[in-house]
Amino acid sequence: TKGNDEARAVAVFALGEIEAEGGEVIAALAAAFNDAQDKVSEQAARLLGQIGESAVDELIKSMNDKDLRRPGHAALALSIIGPPAARASDGLLTMLKTGDEDARGYAVFALSKVAGDKPEVISALIDALQNDPSEYSVRVYAAEALGRIAPPVRAAIPALTAALKHSHEAVRQAAADALTDIKHPERNTWRTAR
Repeated sequence: TKGNDEARAVAVFALGEIEAEGGEVIAALAAAFNDAQDKVSEQAARLLGQIGESAVDELIKSMNDKDLRRPGHAALALSIIGPPAARASDGLLTMLKTGDEDARGYAVFALSKVAGDKPEVISALIDALQNDPSEYSVRVYAAEALGRIAPPVRAAIPALTAALKHSHEAVRQAAADALTDIKHPERNTWRTAR
């Protein structure tokens, strides 16, 4: 019921307010990724991201759980943690290749935040821009991610240039924006350091 949904959301928030990096709190928040309500799962992800590096191992475990309802939310938490979560990049690369469209989108964003300096990540982002089976959403996220990595990813220029001819306007716009960000990195306030 709606009341139970709200109670679970409040409970997840309360867990996040506990001043502890203990495994029990982290495991309980990660378990919320299976909640029926998206907002409960997303709130758990944001709180795990705020906990930081001590949550990374549990998040990696969550990404590998084949029964997990929302694996993308583990990637969301990792993106909030940023570079201290770099050891999760292999799991994120796997999610980018095998996850559903939602999970692949989160994986693209997380990869750019946690390991944008790794050549294999840049290569995977370029591949997602060129070949993702989604109509357009993951390609848009990949273009945006490539434009945000610092220093600029010049290796992405040919793929971004080709994306200017994509059939979907959102992909074309994201590619144009990314090319502008690469050409003028000083203007890009979303830069992800690498």
